[in-house]
Amino acid sequence: MMQIPWLGTELQKASVRAAQATGPFEPPELQALKHFKKEGCNVVPELLGYQFEKQNEGDIVPGRFITYVIWKKVPGEPLDFTWFWNCTFSERENIRVKFRQIFKMLLPFDYQVWEPSCTKIIYEWSTGEMHISGFKDATNRFLDKVWSDAHYVTHDLDFVNPSMKSYFPIKSNDLYGDGNGWEWYIDQSSSSSWLFIRVNEIWLYDNVWYGSMPVSTDIRVFQPCIK
Repeated sequence: MMQIPWLGTELQKASVRAAQATGPFEPPELQALKHFKKEGCNVVPELLGYQFEKQNEGDIVPGRFITYVIWKKVPGEPLDFTWFWNCTFSERENIRVKFRQIFKMLLPFDYQVWEPSCTKIIYEWSTGEMHISGFKDATNRFLDKVWSDAHYVTHDLDFVNPSMKSYFPIKSNDLYGDGNGWEWYIDQSSSSSWLFIRVNEIWLYDNVWYGSMPVSTDIRVFQPCIK
C-alpha cells in the first residue's frame, strides 16, 4: 500500500510529486488485521508481518509512505456470484449455513468490511472451509455486533436483483418467478418457499423486511405469487 500522485500530476517532475508527500499512515486493513491477530480471531487471514518505509527518489511520490503487509494465504478462492447462483439449492444452503457460523464469530471483534460482497468470502469448495477477507476499507464505526439475516443480502447470498441477470445469467433450475417480477426458490425436499425478490428491491426473508420502502410485513399480501 502506497501513496500515489494527485490526479493529473503523475507525469510531472519528481519535485512536484514529492511536495505531495504526507506523514506516516497506517491503512485500515492493517489496523484491522493487527486487531484480529491480537484478539485471536481465526476466521480471517492471519497477519504475518508488516513494514513501513518511505518511497525513494525514483518512486512515484518520493518521501511518501509505502507499507508492506503480509498475511497468510487461506484455502479457497473468493466466492464468485455467478458460480454461487448456479449451484443447487442444497449447495447454496450449505454455504449460507457456513457463512452464518463464520460471520457470527467475526461480529464480536471491532472491525468489519465496509463494502461487503460475496467476493469477501473465501471459500474452499472441497472442504467447506471459509474465511472473511477484503478489509481494505475496514471500519470500526457504526457496527452492529448482533447477527441479522441482512448479512445474507449484503454478501449476495440471498437476493438476486433481476436487473443484474443480463450481466450474471442465473442457470440454476430451482429458481421460480411470475409475471409480476417476483422470484423465489423452493426447497424441493419440503416444497416450502424461502425467498422472494421484487424488481424494485423490496425483499422478504423469513417474514423480515429489508429495504427502504417496506409496503407490508403481512405475508398474506403475497399469497397470489406463492406456489
